[in-house]
Amino acid sequence: MPVVFRKDATLTLRIDARTRYALDLLSRVKRRSVSELVVDQLRKLVGEELSSIDVAGTATPLVDAVWDVFAPDRLVKLAMHAPELLTDDEAKVWRVISEDETYLPKRGKPDFASIRRDWVKIQKKVREYEAI
Repeated sequence: MPVVFRKDATLTLRIDARTRYALDLLSRVKRRSVSELVVDQLRKLVGEELSSIDVAGTATPLVDAVWDVFAPDRLVKLAMHAPELLTDDEAKVWRVISEDETYLPKRGKPDFASIRRDWVKIQKKVREYEAI
């Protein structure tokens, strides 16, 4: 079975008819699709609104510091750089990870491979703790 890679994700928005028509008109003027216009503006907004953090002495946009193709790695990086942005569920997973020396043998140096390998086990442990 071949591996299928997704190039994008879908975001569904509810907007009024007038705004949708205005976007259609703007897309004609700009000779771009509505999707391209919206994505460009979302990227601009994210760039303006998300803070930068210090990574090895360099100001780095938060999304660049925490983005990873693997969800477990993203969660760990977010927890390390901006723990205040974790959801309650993410914070529970991070707690399990951070309390286990297998996953965090040295403070600030996570073992990403072990975390990915044990991801299901980590989530199961969170559910066990929630059941107590």
